[in-house]
Amino acid sequence: MRYLLYLLLLVGLPAQAQLQLDAETGGLLSVPYLETRIPGETGTFIDLKNDLTIQKRPFVRLRLSYTINDRHTLSLLAAPLIVASEGSISRPVLFNGVTFPADVPLRTEYQFNTYRLTYRYAFVRSERVRLAAGLTAFARDGDVRVESATQQQGNRGLGVLPLLNIYASWKPVNALQVIVEGDGLGSPNGRAIDLFGGVAVQVTDWLAIKGGYRVVEGKADNEEVFTRAWFNFASGGVLLTIPGR
Repeated sequence: MRYLLYLLLLVGLPAQAQLQLDAETGGLLSVPYLETRIPGETGTFIDLKNDLTIQKRPFVRLRLSYTINDRHTLSLLAAPLIVASEGSISRPVLFNGVTFPADVPLRTEYQFNTYRLTYRYAFVRSERVRLAAGLTAFARDGDVRVESATQQQGNRGLGVLPLLNIYASWKPVNALQVIVEGDGLGSPNGRAIDLFGGVAVQVTDWLAIKGGYRVVEGKADNEEVFTRAWFNFASGGVLLTIPGR
C-alpha cells in the first residue's frame, strides 16, 4: 500500500482525481458465535466463545483509495484481525492431529487477516446520494491455534477469492454523511461478509471523522476445516482526502 502512495505523490494527482486515506479502529462489542473443528469431520468441536473466555482487544484497519472523475475508485485495504480466548475445556480436545487433555489451561487464537484490492463504479452520483458497486480480490491469511503449557498446534490457511463490493451514502445536510459499505459473498462451502454502517462528519475540506458499527462474519466448512465466526464492532476513524489539482 505504501508504494502506491509514494508513486501517487511523486507523479501528482491528475485533475478530476482524489486520494483518500481511511484509518479505522474500534472495540469488540459482541461475538454471537466463534466455533472451530479441525479436521472438519474428525476433530473436536470447540466453541471458542462458550467453552473459553474471549479476550477483547481493539482492531486497526487502513484503506487507501484513488478515485478518478468522481466515478471510478480503486482501493487497497489491510484489515488484520486476531481474537484470543483462554480457559479450560472439560473434555479432551483433538485439534489438527494433537490431543489436548481435559481440564488443562488453554489459549486459542483465531486469526483472520485480510488484504483487499477493490474496483468500484459509481452508477448514481448526485449532490445528496451516491451508489456504487464493484469487485474485491480478497486475500486471506487465516490461522486457528490452540496452545497449552506443554504443546501447541495451528492450522494456517492462505487463499484468494472474489467478493462483491457495495457502497451507499446519503447527505441529509452538507456536513453529515450516512454511509453503508462492505464486501461479501457466499457459497455452499463458506462465506465472508464485512459490512460497515455509520456516519461521517466533515470537519474541514480534507478531514472527516466517522463512527459506526461493523459486522464481520464468515464460515468455512469442508473436510479439512470447519470454522464459523461472527464479530460485532464499534468503530471510529478519520477520512483524509487529497483532491486533484
